[in-house]
This record gives sequence, C-alpha cells and structure tokens, in this order.
Amino acid sequence: MDTLYNIGFISEFIAAISATIFFYKYKHTELLWLLPLLWYIPINEILCQKVFGPSSTGYILYNIYRIIVPLSLLLIISSQLKVKNSKYFAVVVIALFALGVVLDLTFTSVTTEFLNHSLTFSSILIVIMLLRYFVEELQSDNVLMLKKNLFLWVSFGFLTFHIAYPVIVLAEQYLINGNNELRINLYKIHLFVIITSYLFIAFAFYWSNKIPHSNTHLLKKDD
Repeated sequence: MDTLYNIGFISEFIAAISATIFFYKYKHTELLWLLPLLWYIPINEILCQKVFGPSSTGYILYNIYRIIVPLSLLLIISSQLKVKNSKYFAVVVIALFALGVVLDLTFTSVTTEFLNHSLTFSSILIVIMLLRYFVEELQSDNVLMLKKNLFLWVSFGFLTFHIAYPVIVLAEQYLINGNNELRINLYKIHLFVIITSYLFIAFAFYWSNKIPHSNTHLLKKDD
C-alpha cells in the first residue's frame, strides 16, 4: 500500500516536472496557470502528510486544497471555451461550485473534518465542463488539429480522475459497511486512478504540439 501511495505521489511530481519542461509550448496562453497548479498539488501533499500530519493545520491545508484545485480547473477550462453560450454556462457552473463550498463550510469544521461534499460535487462539475469543452472542440473548424492539442490531452488526464472520484466516494459511503478489505481495495483503485491520471497529464505535455500564438484564446471569437 505504501509503495502504491509513493508511486502516486511521484506521478504528481512527474506531471509538474513535465509541465515545467514543456512550459514553452503554452506559456503565452491562459494554460500557463496549469504550471503552478500542478506544482501546488504535490507540495500541498508533502505539507499535509509529512510536515503537519493529522493536525488542525493539516486539515485546513487539505480543505484549502479542495477549494483551490477544483476552482482553478474550472477557471482554466472556462478560459478554453470560445462560444458565448459555453462561457455563460461556465459562469453558472462556477457559481454552483461556490455555492456548494459555502454550504459545505457551513456544516463542516475545517480544522477536524474534510470538505468531502463540495469536492465530490466539484468533480461532477469538472466532468460536465470538460465534456462541454470536448463537444465544442469537436464542432470547431480545427477538428483535424485535435490529435496533438495540448489541453485536450491534459483534459483526458483530469477527466479520468474526476469521473472515478465520485464513484469511489459513493462506494465508500454505501458499500463498505465495515468491510475493511473492500475499503483497502477501493483505496488501491483510487491510487491507481491518481497514477494513471497524472502520468497521462505528464505524457500530454510531451506529446502535444506547441500552441501557435494565432491559436491562443487571448482574443476569442464568439459564435
């Protein structure tokens, strides 16, 4: 179990390192925010697991993480949407996420409990946003250029994680019923999903093409 956890932890660093090495491919776009996000994820893991451990500070850091990471992903996905209706849709989704966080904070002690409900809810919202992005890209005039589209391939990594996470959480809540073996197996599945997701993201930065300045979303056209 410890070995699998360490591999998962290393995979997060590999994704961050890959994003750093290939930063030149996307540094002139809004995707540049992927770099600090991918470094924040393993650094926060170090602080929570190795430095502060099961303490009030550890809980607070984990709960801050459960707000910053989903919100950052939603904003990054939103920045890649071009159609006006999709952008309005993104605003609604981000507002729903904010509402979910506020409600979770109302009923959760952030120094002794995790913001599990808002994190599960945010995973569902991220999947919805990514699917919206995929549909928009497939309907665009650049469909033939999707083979090495950087964010498209990075998105598959995030999609893998956020599809699996709510399923695992619901299974833990309703299927375990004191079954420790099932709990361990679900945790192993969770770690395997993390490893797969971040290695896929790392590969995406390597595999994808550099984004031409003409293809950035700094100036967007609304349909």
